[in-house]
Amino acid sequence: MFRTVTKSKLFFLGLLIIGIAIRIYFIFLRKYPTGDEIWVYYLVKKDFSTIWYSSLSDYHAPFYFLALTFFQKLTHIDLGVISVRMISLVFSIFAVYLIWFLVREKYGRKEAVFAYLLSLFSPVFVWSAIFARYYSMLIVITILSIIFFDKFLRGGNIWYLTGLLFLSVLGIYTHYYFIAAVLAFNLFLILNKRKFFIKLLTFDSLVFVLCFPLLYYFLLLPKADFAGRHINDILKIAGALITNITSWEVLLFSYKAGNYWLLFAYFSVIGALFALILYLFIRKNKDYFSRLVLSMFFVPIGIILFYSYLVKPLFSLSSLLIFAPFTIIILSRVLAKSGKLLAVTVSIIIISSLFILFRSSYTYKSLPDDFKVISKEFQKGDLIIHSHIYTYLMGKYYFGDRANFGITSAFSATIYSEEALGYKLITPEELINTKRVWFLNAPWDLRPEASGAKRVLRENFKETKKSLILSAGRFQENDFEVYLYEGKM
Repeated sequence: MFRTVTKSKLFFLGLLIIGIAIRIYFIFLRKYPTGDEIWVYYLVKKDFSTIWYSSLSDYHAPFYFLALTFFQKLTHIDLGVISVRMISLVFSIFAVYLIWFLVREKYGRKEAVFAYLLSLFSPVFVWSAIFARYYSMLIVITILSIIFFDKFLRGGNIWYLTGLLFLSVLGIYTHYYFIAAVLAFNLFLILNKRKFFIKLLTFDSLVFVLCFPLLYYFLLLPKADFAGRHINDILKIAGALITNITSWEVLLFSYKAGNYWLLFAYFSVIGALFALILYLFIRKNKDYFSRLVLSMFFVPIGIILFYSYLVKPLFSLSSLLIFAPFTIIILSRVLAKSGKLLAVTVSIIIISSLFILFRSSYTYKSLPDDFKVISKEFQKGDLIIHSHIYTYLMGKYYFGDRANFGITSAFSATIYSEEALGYKLITPEELINTKRVWFLNAPWDLRPEASGAKRVLRENFKETKKSLILSAGRFQENDFEVYLYEGKM
């Protein structure tokens, strides 16, 4: 029965239509975007030079933003958040095809069907498809890289290595984590294919030379202050492993919902189940491609976790989802060879996580709670003062450019990002002539810009309202204290 159904083109087409429909529904459900998405919206409207300096001074790589800007200039289309999400959707569907193609070629039809189902409906792939960032594109680059690397290994063809070089450089210029993929390629060749050692040295040298401008400006330019930024010091291993099945947003929504025992139980089950699946994969798959998949799975996660625990906590463990295709491959291989019980259990986890993603997405249907407080009582002539670059971006996006200001230089960004994102300052002298001032403060942010803004407001105004907003399930930039100050009479 399974074999008969999966031979039908209508079966695959029907699933594809359902997968696309789910993604489009989520895209339009999330009416109010996150700070990261708004960041893209404003940044890609700038010139190439501004994007280059802004990105490299704020721990971002520039290629995706430059590509969107080039697309806008070429087509004269003004990209909004929904438009960029649609671009993510296109890359996501291409990634589904590439995973199906790769797994079918290396393992077989049954495994390819499981890979197709998982990549269409797993929350990590759905989330990357509905988010206005570079994750879907990076997933495509990751899969293409493993395809080119595999073909190079089978014959040593220099053209495949050239293609891998192009993809590796493109990946690094899009996200620094892609360096981990290059290191995984190196480790695999050293352990398994030493005859390609000279070509490996040439490949590494060219990657370094071509990425040198990126590295040079990244090290040269000043960086935003880490202090007060949300760091993934909760559940680091879960953030690195489990979110490649369920997505980072599912993990964060569950964490912020507050039911920690249920969260612990749920993710413990997922972790234990995946540990079993990983054990079965390692024990039963000794071929070189399976070893390659394991290298691409373990090396990036190992590097990032090592750095995060022993050097400095990272605030972007979620970005490891760009290596999620290897989780999909491991799952599809084991499920195809195991009984129905394991497949049903994984299906329950995928469906339940997808439901959590829906609940999280639904919170973006309405204005964030902190900005909702302002919206209800906002009057003509009111100003909104911000202590953080994310509040400024969201305030500017929701309420317009005229009402929103910073009061000190943004320690949460650099001068390059301030310029690129249109961060505007107002002096205390200009501010004191205003009758009513709203102030959004990040309670977890202890940098000088926050304390400086509070001091100016308390010296010149009377505090008449304070609301502590903790929006369950939304990202950390929506946890802001809302103050209303009125002129002293």
